[in-house]
Amino acid sequence: MAKAYEVQLNLGQSEFTKATAMTFETYSRERLDTHCFTLKLGTRKKYAEIIWVHWVPAIGFLALTSITRTQVKAIVTAKARLYTRGTVSYMIKESEMEKKQVTVYSNVG
Repeated sequence: MAKAYEVQLNLGQSEFTKATAMTFETYSRERLDTHCFTLKLGTRKKYAEIIWVHWVPAIGFLALTSITRTQVKAIVTAKARLYTRGTVSYMIKESEMEKKQVTVYSNVG
């Protein structure tokens, strides 16, 4: 199994190599279209709102592999000046849930 995966990586056929050029906006759209169907309607709506109102305008054009912790911290800090603690807390909570997926992609290469 590991050998087959190594071959996929070498040929550029794995999900991880596709993600290296994927923007945050594209990733978010795909993630909302697939993963979020397993969630309750209200949760899906809230995820979409947070992503499209707060994150896509700030980093949507960036490749997943180029997004840094410093950039995310700066965005959260700026949002903390404009929004209530609850809104910012929700943004952080939701981005923490996605962090593992983004971290896997950003460690490739």
